[in-house]
Amino acid sequence: FGSQNSAIFFAKSSTGLPGSWENEGLVTSTSSSNNYNAIDPNLYIEGNNWYLSLGSFWTGIKLMTLSSSTGKPTSTSVTSLAQRTANSGAIEASVIYKFGNYYYLFSSWDTCCQGTSSTYNIRVGRST
Repeated sequence: FGSQNSAIFFAKSSTGLPGSWENEGLVTSTSSSNNYNAIDPNLYIEGNNWYLSLGSFWTGIKLMTLSSSTGKPTSTSVTSLAQRTANSGAIEASVIYKFGNYYYLFSSWDTCCQGTSSTYNIRVGRST
């Protein structure tokens, strides 16, 4: 916990059953030389376009465009979606959802996994 030495891999299955998954390899990774963390991925698919939101703490939530045929990034470009400076930058676990003409970004804030002392909460932002 608290390390930027993280990686996201791609696995696929035609059934979703145990033992049916195939490792398709590394999607992205980070180290201490990056200003974000490759953790908490969420795949958003719109038509033939694949987008991966990811990130936790440091400089927040990022977005990458993936190839729908390989599941790998189409470029080295990483777009910043949200950042928090309060509470040590505690923002993570993003989910993108589209309803009508708007995109919504859900993210988790504050401290999880502390039992009754947890302050975890979910925030949402909407595109204009």
